[in-house]
Amino acid sequence: MKKSTKRISAMILAAFMLLSVAGCTSGGDNKDNSSQSAGNDNKGGSSGNELRFTSWANTGEIKVLSRAIDAYNEKQSDVKIVFESSASDTYEQKLITALSGGTAWDAFYAGDATISKLIQNGSIEKLNDFMATEDSFCKIEDFADGLWGAARTDDGSIYGLPVDCNPTLLYYQPKMMEEIGANNPQDLWDADNWNWDTFDEILSKGLAADKQGFLFGGDNLSVYRFVSGAGGTVWQKDAEGNDLYQFDEKAKEGLQYCADRLADGRFTYSGLLPEGQGEDAQFISGLCVFSQAGRWNTPSFVEAGVDHDYIPYPSKDGTKFPPSQIATAYAAVNKNSKLKDEALKFITYYCSKDGQTDRLKDSDGKPGNAVPSINGLENLVTEGGIPKHASYLLEVRDNGWALGSDFARDSIYPSLDTEIKAIFEEIWVNGKSVDEILPKVEEKANQMIKEFNAQ
Repeated sequence: MKKSTKRISAMILAAFMLLSVAGCTSGGDNKDNSSQSAGNDNKGGSSGNELRFTSWANTGEIKVLSRAIDAYNEKQSDVKIVFESSASDTYEQKLITALSGGTAWDAFYAGDATISKLIQNGSIEKLNDFMATEDSFCKIEDFADGLWGAARTDDGSIYGLPVDCNPTLLYYQPKMMEEIGANNPQDLWDADNWNWDTFDEILSKGLAADKQGFLFGGDNLSVYRFVSGAGGTVWQKDAEGNDLYQFDEKAKEGLQYCADRLADGRFTYSGLLPEGQGEDAQFISGLCVFSQAGRWNTPSFVEAGVDHDYIPYPSKDGTKFPPSQIATAYAAVNKNSKLKDEALKFITYYCSKDGQTDRLKDSDGKPGNAVPSINGLENLVTEGGIPKHASYLLEVRDNGWALGSDFARDSIYPSLDTEIKAIFEEIWVNGKSVDEILPKVEEKANQMIKEFNAQ
């Protein structure tokens, strides 16, 4: 059976099951909402001409996202977009629960690891037909082709628009390098000497100065950044052309590098950080040497007055711009929204050149929180000069991979990422060996792939 046919069957089954699932209202009890619409107890999520829209967002991001929403509200009078921000750590579960209970938002962000779940359970609207009409503010071909990831199924159906993208790289504070007596990563880069060895030297200097070295996320994507730095791959094909999750020798080397650095203290597993003291807080407080992120942390760091810059991930041999993750999120529409047409029109504006310009241009000396996903807006990243090497974001975008691509197929298989991370934590938390844990990870992943393909 072809994959597209299997997915359609799975979606029909999941949609039938949805009818028997009881949900609870989200939004009204969310303490992180930046604004609330009236009448949140109605089915379908909207009230009158108020169209509810949600995303996870930190303080800096709320201000950035609101620019496009405010512009759209001024542009038309058919609906009023009411933005409700949600906490990132509970966002996916609240969204799925609200969709199953009939109380979800009309339009919303779906993360790159969430979009496949929503496609599978049939809760979001297919976008191809609407985007071919004159009512759409953008067309499918306007977007960078490598960013669709799991939002585009094998048959070409599209269920989410890349709202923008976030190539991931390393943040550091130049002044801290002077304080700990380490070489500035940019100087090493300019001298063609930015590699695992020189990265290690800086981490060691940080440890000697009572700093955390590198805050390591511990999920598959965090691992993949060092897998690619070793020149390895994880996703293979079996004899029948099906996905096979299997670390090649170079990939194992990248994984072992992470395990060794966690063991000697140069890496700190961010999953063990105290509540309320996440990676961004650690960086702002000057407690760590390197933090991994996309552009999303830049507005908050600027607002906090933290001098910082970017540097791409190092590779083992010094090859520049080893492929790194391009974090993506998608704007999707609730299939059961009472304002479905209005929601479709809104997300095509939000993701269009105008909408992305609204959100990503510098404002009051503060940069946007992401990189455009639509072609022709590269100047929005570099024109403000914040930080100094903002252009690295574009280079990483052009050399990177999105979740759901051939390099990282994880999001095609619902919950695979969380299941694997739980097993990998035996290395990160309990100090188990790669030789002991990796076979268990591969076995679990391939079991989940097989079960998905059997649907």
